[in-house]
Amino acid sequence: MKNRRLGSGIALTSVLLGLAPLLVGCGDFWALPVTATTTTLTSTSYSMTAGNSFTLTGTVEISSSGDTATAATGTIEFYDKTTSTDLGTVSISSGSASVTTSFSAVETHVIEAIYSGDSTYASSTSSTISVVINSSSGSDSATTTVLTSTSYSTTAGTDFTLTGTVEIASSSATATAASGTIEFYDATNSTDLGTVSINSGVATLTTSLSAVETHVIEAIYTTGDTDYASGTSSTINVVISSSSSRDKLQEIGLSPPTSLEILYKSLHFSISDT
Repeated sequence: MKNRRLGSGIALTSVLLGLAPLLVGCGDFWALPVTATTTTLTSTSYSMTAGNSFTLTGTVEISSSGDTATAATGTIEFYDKTTSTDLGTVSISSGSASVTTSFSAVETHVIEAIYSGDSTYASSTSSTISVVINSSSGSDSATTTVLTSTSYSTTAGTDFTLTGTVEIASSSATATAASGTIEFYDATNSTDLGTVSINSGVATLTTSLSAVETHVIEAIYTTGDTDYASGTSSTINVVISSSSSRDKLQEIGLSPPTSLEILYKSLHFSISDT
C-alpha cells in the first residue's frame, strides 16, 4: 500500500514538474491587471519674468472615473521639452507631486508631466502646457515681426487679410505676453492701412486696395511694455489687378478701342454685309 502511494506521489510530482515551464511562461496571465491613469499638469503661473519662481503640479487620476488616484505610488518627472531638461522627478503623495523651479532663458517653455506607474496603476504622460518667460523689467527682449497675407495676388476692391506676428528673436516662439500695436504700412503709397492692438502676440487687418499695381507692405510693431523691443517685418508684395477687360488690355500693353472705333467697325461690317 505504501509503495502504491509513493508511486502516485512520484507520478503527481512528475506531472507538476512537466507543467512548470508552461506555468512560468504564462506569468503575465496570472498578473493582476493595472488601472489606466490620466496625468494632469498645472502651473501657478503661465507667464512671468526670467528668474521668478513658479510651481508645477502633476496629478494622477483614474481614467475611468476622473478621481485622484490617492493610493498610487511612484514618481512624476516634470520635463521641459523646449530644452530637453528634467526639471525634477518627485515621489507622489496622495496622487500628486509638485516642483518649484524658475527659468532664465527668455522664451516659451513647453512642459509635460510623466508618471512612472506602479504595480497597480499604469504609467501616463500629461498634455503639454506652455510657460512664457519674459525678460526682466527694463531690459528689452529682441523680437522678430512676421507678416503674412491670405492672398498675394487679387483684384481691385477684393478683401484680403494681413497678419502680423511678434516672435521672440532667440527662439522664434510667439511673444504671447507682449503688448503694443502693429501698423500695416503700404510703402508703395506711403499709406497706413490700419494700426491694430496685438492679442497673444498677433494682430490682423482685413483690407482691400483699389490701385492696380504691386503694393509693397510691411508690419511695424510698436511695443507697449519694457519687456519686448519694437521691430519691423520684412516686406511682402501684394499684386492688385483689374477685373475689367479694358484695364486687363492695358496691363498687357494693348490699347483698348475707343467708342468711335467700335462704332466705325460696326458700321463698316454692316455696310460690307449689304
